Amino acid sequence: MKKKFLLLTVLVLALVCLLAISASAEMVYVDHNGNQVTADSDDIAYELEFEKPWETGGNCRLKYIYLYDTTVTKIIVPAVELTNPSNGQVYKFAEYSYIRLSTGWGATLSIYALADKEEKTTSLHTQITELEFHIPILGDGASQSGNLAGWTGLEKLSFYSRAYEPQAKGGFLYNCPNLKEIHFYGQNNYLTGNFFVSTMETIVFHKGSTSTIHGQAINNVNNTTAVTTVYLNGSIANNNPDDTRLTWNKNTAGLKFVLLVPKTEGVYTDEEIANYELPYKGGNKAPGTNWYGTIMTYCEFYGEHNYAEDDHNCTTG
Repeated sequence: MKKKFLLLTVLVLALVCLLAISASAEMVYVDHNGNQVTADSDDIAYELEFEKPWETGGNCRLKYIYLYDTTVTKIIVPAVELTNPSNGQVYKFAEYSYIRLSTGWGATLSIYALADKEEKTTSLHTQITELEFHIPILGDGASQSGNLAGWTGLEKLSFYSRAYEPQAKGGFLYNCPNLKEIHFYGQNNYLTGNFFVSTMETIVFHKGSTSTIHGQAINNVNNTTAVTTVYLNGSIANNNPDDTRLTWNKNTAGLKFVLLVPKTEGVYTDEEIANYELPYKGGNKAPGTNWYGTIMTYCEFYGEHNYAEDDHNCTTG
């Protein structure tokens, strides 16, 4: 009986240890260039605290950021790779379904000085002007609360992996009054009508990225002080193929669309390049009326120049 009890105790302790490892936080160290480095690196700009790092289906969470260099104004979250000590498997965060932010859906992602890691008295998130994610991110929030709510210094936001926001509750970017640019480079972005905010001046769906729009995702873009330009890449699908509206407000002031394409030579007429009937709609009722925009080649947009035999209108001659 004593042997059975001892064996059972050992098994329980082993299970507890295994669960502790699987649920423990893991620290990721990042240098000033945004590269993941080891804990003994001579160049650590900040460290990222991930909760439940081995859960690939949506429970992994970037909980806090700690600054070694408190002058940092740009945060790059790299394509994290970690080895699970319990099984030796390498986990690539860029392949996860998505990763959550902060301590919960309505909590702002906080940034602390390394010296403030334990007490967490003063968050430095308002000093960050640029943020890049190279891992898939769930943009959570509702109403006036959200994971990047109150990042008042943020000017530019870029998603090099998946941007996922399926709730349509808003709040993710609440009170980000200086946010002017948002860029999508990744695959399988899923965006709803409350993802964007009115202050944006530039929205870019970059070459190679793919996105699904649920509802009228551009509807909140209503900048009354500047023109907002939305660069579309042609790989945007609507969740409802019978309602391809990007916005229900057809007369949104200052809203301009540009369709980015590989080439225009022999594909589009001069009239279409200047005023193209887009495959996306606007208006108050489905299916809506057509939006018109201009057409630009990728090489024009990126400032690249190709040889004349490439047969489009962005060449060196």
